[in-house]
Amino acid sequence: MEKTDSFNFEEFDQFLLDFRRHTLDFTRTRNVKLIKNSRGLILGINKRSNTRYFRLYETLSTIRFELELKKSALEHLQTSFFTSQFNFFESQLTQFYFQYAKLFFPLDNYFGSWLMDFLRKYSQNEHDNKLVLATEYFKDNEIQDHKKFYHLLQFLNFIKTLNNEDCPQYFLEGRRYFIQNFPLKDFMNFIGIPVKKQNQRLKILEYFRQLHKLDPIIEQLEDSTFRIFVTFLYSSVYKKSNRWVVRVYVIEDLYQYSYPIVLSKSFRNYNNQTDCLLKLKLIKAISVKSTKKILHLSEFIEQLKLSSNQIVKVKQDLIFLIREVFQEGTIHSTIQLVNKNGNIQQLEQDQLSIRNLHRRIKYLILYDYERSHKNML
Repeated sequence: MEKTDSFNFEEFDQFLLDFRRHTLDFTRTRNVKLIKNSRGLILGINKRSNTRYFRLYETLSTIRFELELKKSALEHLQTSFFTSQFNFFESQLTQFYFQYAKLFFPLDNYFGSWLMDFLRKYSQNEHDNKLVLATEYFKDNEIQDHKKFYHLLQFLNFIKTLNNEDCPQYFLEGRRYFIQNFPLKDFMNFIGIPVKKQNQRLKILEYFRQLHKLDPIIEQLEDSTFRIFVTFLYSSVYKKSNRWVVRVYVIEDLYQYSYPIVLSKSFRNYNNQTDCLLKLKLIKAISVKSTKKILHLSEFIEQLKLSSNQIVKVKQDLIFLIREVFQEGTIHSTIQLVNKNGNIQQLEQDQLSIRNLHRRIKYLILYDYERSHKNML
């Protein structure tokens, strides 16, 4: 990790202290040494003679996170090396490094952001068959029409399921567009809409007819000039052999975008306006870089202006969605409920109930990843 002009030595020293405390609190490792030399602090985890030795220190221009492996720690890696499968060996070694480093990091910290970025990408690769949603690609003020935005998320996730190996490509001013052709019924099945429902099919047909009119991507150049590229250069819906077919040109920025969060298939569609807003609220809360996720419940319910029965239904749906997200391995099992007076109640996701989510609850705090690593070391 390279140092920048904004590098803060005091913050880094505090990070090392937090790193040490986190290791002692959440792992069985007790050999954690913090040593100071002429260049600064060095944090070592385990003894240098151990099969796994992790070291963190700074040089003049970088911060280094090093892992030394010896003897038995290399047994499951050495086969690919000695059989000259060097790409596979490098992949194994990289994955092992990041999964091992995750055990020790206090992830809610600037100095651990690079680790979080990798883990999310790796998590996506491990869950290719699951629905992936995110809002970090979009700014809050860009979401004018929530239903249209939700439809865009649906489509971006759908195209991830399509075969892109032989996908035709189109180039315009150096920018690449991927051309996808697919039966309309495949998209409807993906989001859970019965193909025989004609009124729903007509709405989706109209959606694809309007797809190319979505807001463009503006590319700002160094000399204050700019270029504008539409996100969907072209979209059409036509009949072929008595079935509806969709043809779309998707700009590479969206087509190849790596989503950070894996969510369950319940997010593929919504039942009504309230359900749409609730799911977007939860998606937005979870799809942030920080491992700490805040869902402002009371503010959300006040904005909806619902009846008592409707509020109960929203809370029931929220509990269901949180449990699904937990089952997918996206969030930690522990949830914190913060009252309007500042009091905090901590419970497990299976203990969450309508009674817990009373009107005095201001917001919920969810966390990334499982922190109970003591049985893993």
